[in-house]
Amino acid sequence: MPQPALVERWLPTAPVGTDNCPGATTTRTAGPASGSTFPVGVTTVTHQVADASGQTASCSFTVTVTDNQNPVLGACPANVVRCETNPVVTFSTPSASDNCPGVTVSQITGLPSGSSFPLGTTTNTFRATDAYGNLSGTCSFTVTVVQQIASVSAAASANPICRAAH
Repeated sequence: MPQPALVERWLPTAPVGTDNCPGATTTRTAGPASGSTFPVGVTTVTHQVADASGQTASCSFTVTVTDNQNPVLGACPANVVRCETNPVVTFSTPSASDNCPGVTVSQITGLPSGSSFPLGTTTNTFRATDAYGNLSGTCSFTVTVVQQIASVSAAASANPICRAAH
């Protein structure tokens, strides 16, 4: 994804230095030109004027670009229900996107993928953070483990009855 940036036109034309003698030239010696894309952060732009005898003068200013756009968190996995004791449940971490590189997704509640889940309901919640500290909203899903009890008949054995934990 592209890095956020600001296209800044700080002057309608490039600055022009003046001198009491003809032949002064002005050049940009640091930073992007007017109308360029500036990266996130502080960029210094410097111009220098030189006269025909080699005397110079310069001036600088800064352009500050900040990223205040929150990352976007993708969908969480679907809720999971298991009818077994301490099942190991695996799931994918949600994806995230941002206008800057460096977005990470963290699980802020629940158990990690590949864990043995206890009887009852465990809520797993995720959030994305970008490189500049902006946070996404959260997404959550549940893993519910219910106790399996014996079937009441041989014909029902293909569909065991589950009993929720108290």
